[in-house]
Amino acid sequence: YCSASGVEMESADSEQGGGRLALGGLLGRAESSTVQRCFVSDLLLTARAGSAADGIGGLAGYLTGNGGKLQECYAQGTIDSSFSGTGGLVGISGNSISQVWTDVSVRSSASGIGGILGSAEKSLSFKSAFAAGEVYSQTGSLDNVGRLYGNELGNAVVTASRIYAYEGQLMNGQSVTDRLDALALLSIEDLSGSSV
Repeated sequence: YCSASGVEMESADSEQGGGRLALGGLLGRAESSTVQRCFVSDLLLTARAGSAADGIGGLAGYLTGNGGKLQECYAQGTIDSSFSGTGGLVGISGNSISQVWTDVSVRSSASGIGGILGSAEKSLSFKSAFAAGEVYSQTGSLDNVGRLYGNELGNAVVTASRIYAYEGQLMNGQSVTDRLDALALLSIEDLSGSSV
């Protein structure tokens, strides 16, 4: 079990140059790891400086390697990014994700962003998830912008089941009735009367 509250982070330009950010509320980068029962609340993460990113996420920036998984985790707060691969919980992942939720406002000047996962680096299982926070891409398009996940890189395939979003979730500042990548949109009544 791990948690953090009141986390404020801002990326800085490297004097060396050429560095790639992997920035998260708790973890920057984890390889072949199980991240379980971890929580971040009152997050304020700003990733506007830097030349490139390997992932910007509310909990973890970049999850890679074989056999890793992210489960029973949540994040709440705000992310302001200049990069693709930005997600409310994890920026870029090649690991399975299950039993997670977020209420993170995700804003980026790029696409490849989502309420939970920014980009899938390789094929992964994504199940039992809920996202409520706004997802806003300054590109103005919903291409590679998702309620739950933004996009799949290369030949990656996301196998999704039981992934839901709040019906009041704003997409690019607008109320959108299309469920996009969510299995269904849930109302307050749905949330208070049944388990997801």
